[in-house]
Amino acid sequence: MQVLGGRLLPGPFSDQGRFRVSVSTGIGEADIKKALGSRAERCLMADLQKPGETPAGPGEYKEVGPRGGDVPDPRRVTIEPGDTPLPPTQEKGRRWKRTGPPRP
Repeated sequence: MQVLGGRLLPGPFSDQGRFRVSVSTGIGEADIKKALGSRAERCLMADLQKPGETPAGPGEYKEVGPRGGDVPDPRRVTIEPGDTPLPPTQEKGRRWKRTGPPRP
């Protein structure tokens, strides 16, 4: 077991590989990634899509950094049903993150 911010985290072989994380105020996403490794990072990054990919669904998308962080002056696009592919980003390596349903 590992201790993170006063909370116990299960080891990699407990509970058939499933992770349960209790996060209290003051513990950031980076701390969770560090404690749980690449498996947690894949789960946290699952909602990021590369330019040119087929969108996961219609909605509002925001340009983010390669790991999902904020970027200065991000592009925001509305993807409607049937729109493909996701548009290019302003810089190489950036991704798209769905932020909500399409605006009316």
